[in-house]
Amino acid sequence: MTRGKAALCSFVLAAVGMLWALRVSYPAQAIGSVAPGKGAIHVIDLDRGWGVLQDVHDVGEKLGVYRRGWNSLQVGPSVSDWEPIARLAHLQLLFAPQPYFGRELRYFNQAPWWYRLEFVTPPGATKATLRFGGVDYYAKVWLNEKLLGEHEGYSEPFEFEVGSLLSQDKPNLLIVKVSSPWDNQVAAGDDKNRVWAVIRTMVKGTYEHADTFVQRDVNPIGIWRPV
Repeated sequence: MTRGKAALCSFVLAAVGMLWALRVSYPAQAIGSVAPGKGAIHVIDLDRGWGVLQDVHDVGEKLGVYRRGWNSLQVGPSVSDWEPIARLAHLQLLFAPQPYFGRELRYFNQAPWWYRLEFVTPPGATKATLRFGGVDYYAKVWLNEKLLGEHEGYSEPFEFEVGSLLSQDKPNLLIVKVSSPWDNQVAAGDDKNRVWAVIRTMVKGTYEHADTFVQRDVNPIGIWRPV
C-alpha cells in the first residue's frame, strides 16, 4: 500500500561524519542547535507553517501547483489561493464549524487538497529522510518540484530519502496532494442497501455510517500526524 517506508514526518539529515535530526516549526526557518560529536542528531519539525487549498476541478497537477513561482492569481478561478493553517490535523477539524456531522462536510472529499510548506536546509546537511506519520488517505509528494512518490493509507507512516534534493541557497519547497474520495459504487442488485453494499476502495476503518458509529457524511481527510 505504500511507496515509501514507515516512519514519522520529520527530517533526519546527515552531514559528513554527523547525523542530523532537525525540527522545523515555521517555513523558511531552521530551528534548534546541532548536538556535538559524531553521529549527533538534529531534528526539524515540519508541523507548522503550512498552507492549503482545495483543487475543486482537480487541475492542480496540470497547472503546476507543485512548481516554484506558481501563482493562483495567474490561472483564474480554477484553483483557490493558499490558506494558512495553524496545525496539522484532519481538515474537517480545521475548517468545519461542526466537524462531526452534517451534509456540508461532504465537500471536503469531493476534490483533492494541496499542502505547501517552505523550510531551510541547515548548514552542512547533505543527507535527509522525509518522514510522514499519517496522511489520510491518498498522498502524492513533491520536493523542490521533484515527484518523490505516492502513498495510500491513513495511519501507516512512510518516508522518502531526499538528501540529494535539498536546496542550500534558497528555501526548500514541499508540496503534498491529498485526497480521500467517496466510494460511489454499490454491489449490483443491492442499491437499496447502500450502507452495507457499497464497494470500498479505501482501507481506513469505519466511516460513512458503515456501522452506525460514524455519521454518514464524515470521511476524514488530510495530513493529520507530524510531517
